[in-house]
Amino acid sequence: MLQRFGICFAFVLCFALPSQAAVLVVNCNPGPGQFPDINAAVAASSPGDTIAVEDCGSPYAGFGISGANELHLVGMEKLGAASGEGVYNNLYPKVIVSEPGGPCAEIKSSSNVSVHGLSFESCGGEGLLITNSYGIVIEGNRIKDTRGVGIAAAGSQLSITGNHIYIPHREGIHLEDVQVTQISDNHIEAADGDGIFVTGGWYVKIFSNLITSSNDAGIELLDGAEHRVELNTIQGSATDDMLCNNTADPDFISNNYATFTDNCGSDVYP
Repeated sequence: MLQRFGICFAFVLCFALPSQAAVLVVNCNPGPGQFPDINAAVAASSPGDTIAVEDCGSPYAGFGISGANELHLVGMEKLGAASGEGVYNNLYPKVIVSEPGGPCAEIKSSSNVSVHGLSFESCGGEGLLITNSYGIVIEGNRIKDTRGVGIAAAGSQLSITGNHIYIPHREGIHLEDVQVTQISDNHIEAADGDGIFVTGGWYVKIFSNLITSSNDAGIELLDGAEHRVELNTIQGSATDDMLCNNTADPDFISNNYATFTDNCGSDVYP
């Protein structure tokens, strides 16, 4: 039987799940009605469900979500069956997902999917790869030591907020032809390429991010329309802190703090 209960986001809020929504519990040592891996829970899910992934001390294998609607994944440090509450930690996620053979997580052709509080580590490809999807929320995760991009998205609409992306072997965040997308309050550290790279698309808002020690540019805008870059702090980039090529309007770039160079012709404070 699927377990149904509320989830407590300990540092911010608690909420009760609608009665028709189920909570599918994932544990590497599953009890009755629980699932041994994330893919099994995804396969059993219905629209509106939450997948609560428990920390059990061992990494989970990577997972894929395809054609889903209204699905929410949450890493839980503990899940109290008696109290019906779990503890969610987006500062130092302990629930690890690792996939040496490819991306740790892939979301495609889906809508209204959210991923919170997971640590994607030692991925053979991207930490998270999102394609042709809408209403996607990637929030409060850690992405560490990926062979590919930390978070990559193409042809999608999404929000990437409050993540820590550490030592990706390519860009921290790579966006192609995304629209109405928000990139905010992330810390991108020691990317082997750009911290954030955007090509094509429309209305990507990049604000209040901390980007440090990128091996290429801190933020690179290749083209696209009406992108906004505001209130970011960029430090120690190997080339330009901000690099703009064929962007629609530099007036949308303002109030950023950069310690190296900027070729965007914009309001950047040294």
